[in-house]
Amino acid sequence: MSLRAFTRTIADGAETRIACSGNLVMLLSATAQILVTAVARAEGRDGKVLSIDSPLEARQKIKYDPDSYDDLVLRNASGAPNTVVIVAGFGDYDAPASTLSISGVVAVAEEPSTSIANLAPIAAADTAETVLVAASVTRRRLRISADALNAGPVYIRSVSGGNAIAELQAGQFQQFDTAAALWVRNDSGAVANIYRMEES
Repeated sequence: MSLRAFTRTIADGAETRIACSGNLVMLLSATAQILVTAVARAEGRDGKVLSIDSPLEARQKIKYDPDSYDDLVLRNASGAPNTVVIVAGFGDYDAPASTLSISGVVAVAEEPSTSIANLAPIAAADTAETVLVAASVTRRRLRISADALNAGPVYIRSVSGGNAIAELQAGQFQQFDTAAALWVRNDSGAVANIYRMEES
């Protein structure tokens, strides 16, 4: 018995394929309903469709027992980007109001990013806060680097946050696994150059 968790951000009108065998699909969380197509690919059943565009809401499941699938296609027709977390594989679950309990062996897979954007550097003015990045539901992680020639440290903050959440000395970098917006506060006495790399 094994289940895996997958996270995907699906653009409106788009679909994503997950190569995973199992008899259970559970939508752990989502910003909107998704549509699930399950296909069996095993010898003798190649191309057998178990379901087409079956609607699935957050914390609902589809159980194909005694059959099983080898491919899942998730389609988003919600009218907006949809970030979903699904649990798929062989097994079952108990998901009361706000908790998930899975019996058996659970493997949680963090999917690697599929693109890297080297964003233009930010010249953060002295004695001011500057927007580093806007919020983005498609971002997986963000690396912020302070130029080695900066006059002093800079401080990473949440949007309009009065307290620093990280300090970057000249030449240092830090990674943030967040889709939220971030600002930088500079009191170094001069303009500070900040470099940004975004993964999605």
